[in-house]
Amino acid sequence: MPYQVEATMDTPMHIIYLIDASGSMDDPMPQSQKEQSQKDPKKRKIDKVSDLLEEIAKIMLKRSKKGATISNRYKIALYAYGNVVTADTNNQFITIDKYVEQIPDFGDLMQAQTNTKGAFEYAYQLLTNTLPSMNRCPAPLVCHLTDGEYTKSFGDPTPVVRQIMNLHNPDGNVLVQNIYISEKSLFTTPILDAKQWEGIQSPNELQSEYAKALLGMSSPLPETYAKELQREGYRFRAGSPMLFPSSSVEMLRLAFMTSGSTPRGVKELPSG
Repeated sequence: MPYQVEATMDTPMHIIYLIDASGSMDDPMPQSQKEQSQKDPKKRKIDKVSDLLEEIAKIMLKRSKKGATISNRYKIALYAYGNVVTADTNNQFITIDKYVEQIPDFGDLMQAQTNTKGAFEYAYQLLTNTLPSMNRCPAPLVCHLTDGEYTKSFGDPTPVVRQIMNLHNPDGNVLVQNIYISEKSLFTTPILDAKQWEGIQSPNELQSEYAKALLGMSSPLPETYAKELQREGYRFRAGSPMLFPSSSVEMLRLAFMTSGSTPRGVKELPSG
């Protein structure tokens, strides 16, 4: 069975975050009825994304600690994109302790357009350059977050996403996860509780054509990832597409939790 290798200091998990930083991410983050009733302060989408990137990174860092020692079980690369793509980790994977120290706050978003294809091209190039060194590691994961359709003049990202999904190491194919932030529910039946949601079981559940396109660019959730999410109290079902249409902070948190839910206490690949 693929996706069995545990993330350790010697076999770290490699995660690439591709973050839409186009102008629309300056808008307020949508809130669920529960969040509205609790009068949680509204933040820009990009600010909430930055907060949750930091939150999940600190969880990864905590998992990497043994007493006062940090074993750096995770390596992270981050690209933000609008008209152009910015390599926030200098076009390389960095250890989780260094990543926690430099998570971007993104600032003012002046780029109106959305070069999704370009962002995935950067991810593809980084993976093709580094995959040979990951033979004993967990299969890498690309986590892409956007709040709207790509700008068509940059081209369709689908072909390069499929190229990424065909890359692999002995643990399995590279996983691709998509997070789609929307002010309104993208589902025919709204999700009332992110903890109880089992994932998308049919394209007919989606009302947005672009969400359906992202569905075809999303890997199925491995069973080992599903078990890790269950440890955190979620019911996301193994085999469900790793697409998270997020119309609330609760759903966004689930999506980022998934990106860090690599198996623990499973096994390592044999040497040789």
